[in-house]
Amino acid sequence: MAAEHIAEALAEVFPGERDERVLVRKRIEKRLKGQRPPYPERLLRSLYASLLRAGFPSAIIRDELLGRARGRLPDELALDEDERA
Repeated sequence: MAAEHIAEALAEVFPGERDERVLVRKRIEKRLKGQRPPYPERLLRSLYASLLRAGFPSAIIRDELLGRARGRLPDELALDEDERA
């Protein structure tokens, strides 16, 4: 049910862009604009947390961050929330 609400909200805010990967990638690119790798760990943690709060799946966030950063994420960000328990 929550996924339906998220999808509806995203469709309203971003008509025609339902792919979460595209949305995550755009937010990452906007936030990292003007930055060059290697990105500061603090910046990656902050970006990861803001995307989680926005309701994006952690797996998609990690994949897109790794693709953009072309490097390692801090260990805590490399684990899924379920894996931390």
